[in-house]
Amino acid sequence: MPFYVVLGNHDHKGSVQAQVDYSQRLAGGCLRGTTPRGEVLADGTRGWGFSCSTPRSCSPGRRRARPSAWLAEALAQSEADWKVACGHHPIYSSKLTREGYRTHLGPFLEDTLVEGGVDLYLAGHDHVLELSQDLRGVRHVISGAGAGWDKAVEIEWGERSDYAATGGGFCVLRFTARDVTLEFVRLDGATQFASTLERAGR
Repeated sequence: MPFYVVLGNHDHKGSVQAQVDYSQRLAGGCLRGTTPRGEVLADGTRGWGFSCSTPRSCSPGRRRARPSAWLAEALAQSEADWKVACGHHPIYSSKLTREGYRTHLGPFLEDTLVEGGVDLYLAGHDHVLELSQDLRGVRHVISGAGAGWDKAVEIEWGERSDYAATGGGFCVLRFTARDVTLEFVRLDGATQFASTLERAGR
């Protein structure tokens, strides 16, 4: 099973190139932050994952960077059944901070995802679990609770969330050509919440 990795804020504090070089020693060389990846599932479903680097340069108080041209172009050219973008930082989060619900990443990335027809945006960073409602045609998933109870932060289950939790866990996604099922699994191995989303017509 291949693992596809996106760099986070702690990675950018070190040597990004060292991690890319190490990745090439692994089967498939999985760490390539600017390349869309296509997978065909057993039932013929075509899925594309677009990995987006969300470095510190787009944090509050810094110059607002813009997404690379490759991302908008790749999304426009893709005819995949599902378009899934992945980045370390969330665009929307109900984590209780002074930033509010929409994070600093929104101006940097959101319009590109919406215009490119992205179905799901997957993120981590915030040590919580969350599934947003439909926001401009994109569903936002945060699965950043793998560190467990001792690294958990508070989250508010607001009107824009279909699910929000803290205290550890992860999200499992199962795709078919017609729908995707998301399961939020807690530390005891039990699924606390599941939702099936139908693919938007394209």
